[in-house]
Amino acid sequence: MTGRNTPSPVLEALREATSDVHADLDRRSPLTDAILTPETYVDHAERVMGWLKPIEQGLWRGEVTDRWPDEIQAEQRDVKVQWIERDLLIGGYNAVRLGNLPICPYAPVPLTLPAAFGVAYVSEGATLGGVFLFDALAKRLSGLPLHWLQGYGKQTGPLWRSFQRLLAQQVVSPRDILEAQNAARAAFESFRCWVIDEKPCR
Repeated sequence: MTGRNTPSPVLEALREATSDVHADLDRRSPLTDAILTPETYVDHAERVMGWLKPIEQGLWRGEVTDRWPDEIQAEQRDVKVQWIERDLLIGGYNAVRLGNLPICPYAPVPLTLPAAFGVAYVSEGATLGGVFLFDALAKRLSGLPLHWLQGYGKQTGPLWRSFQRLLAQQVVSPRDILEAQNAARAAFESFRCWVIDEKPCR
């Protein structure tokens, strides 16, 4: 962030580069469906986990692991697959079934820090968005804990703000911003192909 309420140039660039696909995903997400059922939630969460596993691996345990600034708190962020696993176990899955779920083969794997920030913009932003859905869905899906949508709990806001601050500090040059934009868009598009369209990206 460049000011208290002013988005940084890179945050604005990421929003601009992904606005169309982001809006399409928001419009088509089953989580915003008026007749969302527990079964639909669990099916959707399974697809999300298949996309998120390689995303988390690439972000927090991959080529860029040692390049993140310490302030990113990688260990605290590398938990989203665990949230979904807990929801799926309550939803009727067992450990064997979880271990055999298909994994998205074309999720982007960042090799540079700007690309990692671009991919993390998508996964961290989705965590923030999930929290806004939790209150609306908790009563309708009362048989599920919805760990995934609760995100980091009270730390969701602070972690999102710290991510924005580090993004503004670390991704500054036009070349790095473009790399982050391309990575964020690739992450959104792979999510749309795998989770929403349920077909390979072209």
